[in-house]
Amino acid sequence: MRPEPPARYRRTTLELLGLGHLLSQPTRIVLRNIERRPLKSLLTVTGISLACAIMIAGTFSEDAVDFMADVQFRLSQREDMTVTFTDPVSRKALYELKGLRGVEHAEIISGLGKLDR
Repeated sequence: MRPEPPARYRRTTLELLGLGHLLSQPTRIVLRNIERRPLKSLLTVTGISLACAIMIAGTFSEDAVDFMADVQFRLSQREDMTVTFTDPVSRKALYELKGLRGVEHAEIISGLGKLDR
């Protein structure tokens, strides 16, 4: 059981161009590993990218549901109670609803009576 022998040292393309002195030692090691195993590096980057995409998509779905609930219950339906009549009634019903204790505002919207308490 011997350890794997170290990989053969070769200069990277950037080092051959004379730009190796601009890079730190860890950066040169990373670049050598990428050049030595390009398929493995490509698959690693692809896997990390897909994992990030899954995290972003999951967060987006949660934020979208929160936004829809906020629009529905804070902007669209601001009433505390909605009264719907199954049969046509006179305007007198609106005044009777306004007369109930705790009702601050009542209005008719598209045939629906709405109460705010």
